[in-house]
Amino acid sequence: MDKIYSMLKAVIDNSVDEFIMGAGRRIDIQLSEQTVMVRDYGRGIPHENMIECLFGRLGGLHKIKIFSDEFAVRSIRNGEYREVRYIPGKRNRDETGHADELDGTLVTFTPCGDYSFQCEHVENLVWRYACVNSGLELYLNGKRFGAENGLRDLVRSVTSDECCYEPISFKSTAMEFAFCHARNAPGSYASFINGQHVSGEGAYRAIFEAGVMNAINKYFDCKYKVADIHPGLTGALALKFPQRTFSSNIEIELENHRLRIQIIENLEKEVREYLDTHPAAAELLLAKVAENVKLHRNRK
Repeated sequence: MDKIYSMLKAVIDNSVDEFIMGAGRRIDIQLSEQTVMVRDYGRGIPHENMIECLFGRLGGLHKIKIFSDEFAVRSIRNGEYREVRYIPGKRNRDETGHADELDGTLVTFTPCGDYSFQCEHVENLVWRYACVNSGLELYLNGKRFGAENGLRDLVRSVTSDECCYEPISFKSTAMEFAFCHARNAPGSYASFINGQHVSGEGAYRAIFEAGVMNAINKYFDCKYKVADIHPGLTGALALKFPQRTFSSNIEIELENHRLRIQIIENLEKEVREYLDTHPAAAELLLAKVAENVKLHRNRK
């Protein structure tokens, strides 16, 4: 089951990369009982080296070809198209011609075996893409997903009406974050690198919580611990690494002490500046942390 979501995510990731590069603000996703179609309106894959772009070291779509009963990619550039189609046991097709279509890329694949997508899971996936890529519109079977306020919208959607204060947020070209405390919820966290949601969030969460904790302690001149701010904390952190293709190597680099400290210090700085300009939110934040400490002591 997880494989089909990984395949879908790999295709959407490529389309999101086009948006990040400033090409195309819409992605159409169509899921049927057997076939998946993802259409973006970016630059289209260069026709002359299309195969290398798809399946080379940076392509990332070779596994979809392996685990699909049928896999096709159509690239439209400047009124011309190239389409490659793969069906196991049959001769591959490679066609070119004139196209009266908008530039971009259409990927179609039919995963092997019996499968079914869980609508709620896919909608959550698409919603996260929308929130971390403000200005991008995604349409899933015709349903629009867009987030004008970025990660603030994601945090609001998770906490619903349970926020103790308006989400604290910041956005720059290199970093975006948003968080608040939920009244009656354990809290949650999400990490994004270069516009893509990442799994294995332990390292990122530790960085995020350290930055928030440092900001609270220095702003209020306190000595709270991460365990004091953690209950109810709902947040998201997005980092962007310019001129870099996302890979697990970034997780390794986050173990680099200097890089971790830099991110934590930037988080702390921006949270403190937000609290300086939003004193009402600052007091509500402090009250929630103090409540957490009190509840923790009462349980002992």
